Amino acid sequence: MAVRYAELARNELDTLPLDRAALAAFAELARATGSGPVAELGCGPGRVTAHLRDLELEVFGVDPR
Repeated sequence: MAVRYAELARNELDTLPLDRAALAAFAELARATGSGPVAELGCGPGRVTAHLRDLELEVFGVDPR
């Protein structure tokens, strides 16, 4: 089931322009503070983690399973 969910959610952010804008604003603030790596807690398949990485943040995801 997890593999199927990851496949379904893989490109979800492509259809969510406001979410992408909010993540871009967050990435800009995080880079400006230079506070180190960003953690996405409860990352699931990691689509947001990957997006933040693409926005040039040092990021890692943690999911309990």
